[in-house]
Amino acid sequence: MSFSDFYRFYCDFVDRINIYNASKYQEDVFSNNIDAIQIKTITDQIESVDRKILELSGLINKEQHFNKKTKMNIEINKLRKRKIKLIEQLK
Repeated sequence: MSFSDFYRFYCDFVDRINIYNASKYQEDVFSNNIDAIQIKTITDQIESVDRKILELSGLINKEQHFNKKTKMNIEINKLRKRKIKLIEQLK
C-alpha cells in the first residue's frame, strides 16, 4: 500500500477491500494478475447472480404449478453454472 499521498492510499485501501471480498469466493485471488477493477466487476456479478438464485428459490416455494417450478429450477441451475464460471475467472 502506498502512503505517499492520501488519494493513492485511499485507492490502494479500496482495492484491498475488493480483493478481500473476492476471497470469499476464491481463496487465491492474491496470486493472480487480475486488476482490482476486474475483481470488483466479477464480484458484483457473482453477488447479483446470488440474489437472483435466492429470489427464484423463494418463488419456487410459493409456486403451486409443477411445470413453473421446473422452469424455475432450470433457471436456478443455469445461474449456478454462471456463478461457477465467474468464480473461475477469479483464478
